[in-house]
Amino acid sequence: MITGMMARRIAAAADPFAAYLIANLTMQGSHGSTTFTDTTGRSWSAVNNATITTADSDVSTGAATFDGVNDGIQTSDSDDFHFGTSVFTIEAFFKLPDVSGNHCIISQWSSVQRSFILYISGSSVGFAASSGGSSNIVSFVTASGVIAANTLTHIALERNNSHATSPAGFQLYVNGTQVTASGGLSAATSLYNSSASIRVGLDADNNNDMLGLIAGVRVYKGIFKYGGNFTPPEYPFT
Repeated sequence: MITGMMARRIAAAADPFAAYLIANLTMQGSHGSTTFTDTTGRSWSAVNNATITTADSDVSTGAATFDGVNDGIQTSDSDDFHFGTSVFTIEAFFKLPDVSGNHCIISQWSSVQRSFILYISGSSVGFAASSGGSSNIVSFVTASGVIAANTLTHIALERNNSHATSPAGFQLYVNGTQVTASGGLSAATSLYNSSASIRVGLDADNNNDMLGLIAGVRVYKGIFKYGGNFTPPEYPFT
């Protein structure tokens, strides 16, 4: 098991847990490109108008940009994303022009094939999961005020079923600091094995559309990477 103390020693320039990555979208590329590189070799494609931008000074070597109207990046369903009750970590860099509305970071979520969705809602961070695909939906949401507009922000969600917090097993971090969240998720929650596509920037029903930038997404399966407050990795993901 990866302990919290071990996790907090992560060097910004290296990722000792790379062997556990099931997705690593770096969002690096030329301005206007629709090629989205995943260092794990997973293939992603643009949905509608999602492209790479290098025009923002905070993400000058690349970020995916979304206009809030059905833009996203997607890859096909894979057993890699069937989390069940296993531990996992999702982390991302993003930047919003304002803190209003719902903005999907990454999801495997449609009306009848729901598994998980990590999203921003106003100035809050949320994670929702389903154990039944279209029912038994539970959520885990922070209070408002943890997300700021026009700021490159790192967030992380991890499942660590041995961590003594409430709800048991799930933690959210903003810029390396754990933020309080509440909801019905528990160590017993088993995420549904969805067949929906995995999407960044919106869900499979073209809802929760991102308006802003996502500058990298990493998904790990089989580890909780942090286990406590940490120094965030540097942009860009490599």
